[in-house]
Amino acid sequence: MSPTSDDLGGMHIGRFLVGSAMGVSPPIAALYIIESSPAFVRGTYGSFTQIATCLGLICFFFIGIPAKDVTRWWWVCFWVSTVPAALLALLMEFCAESPHWLFKRGRSAEAEAKFAKLLGSLHVKSAMAELSKSDRGDEVDGVKLLELFYGCHFKGVCVYISPYSLYLFPN
Repeated sequence: MSPTSDDLGGMHIGRFLVGSAMGVSPPIAALYIIESSPAFVRGTYGSFTQIATCLGLICFFFIGIPAKDVTRWWWVCFWVSTVPAALLALLMEFCAESPHWLFKRGRSAEAEAKFAKLLGSLHVKSAMAELSKSDRGDEVDGVKLLELFYGCHFKGVCVYISPYSLYLFPN
């Protein structure tokens, strides 16, 4: 949307959509990795998404350096960024479903099969035992989306969002 917009409003909407996707994608990827990995390496694997995100941003900052001197360099930046997006879209088809998600939906046999595929059959019983143990307390800590806008969670949301809103709308 941003590359094809003719006015500032379209550019802001495009930047908002891209920024929202960049803000939501790393935590979702980390959640998937954490749900699919064994307990003894879960934290390490989960932090890889943050490291990969930072390295990707650094790479694209360097790719964007000539943008101030070369006219329409942003087209190069745009097309370079489509390569990882296309790879992600294609390779997501081969990702296994989250065993945690399957277990929470009552599909224990499928969750065991996914754990066997991801971890090996040796670790299935311990992973399922840990999953059932952690799932018992899952409903107590749940937060609904509307609860983020009032009560004890509102202050945290405001503190998290305010620097980004100042960045999006500097004037």
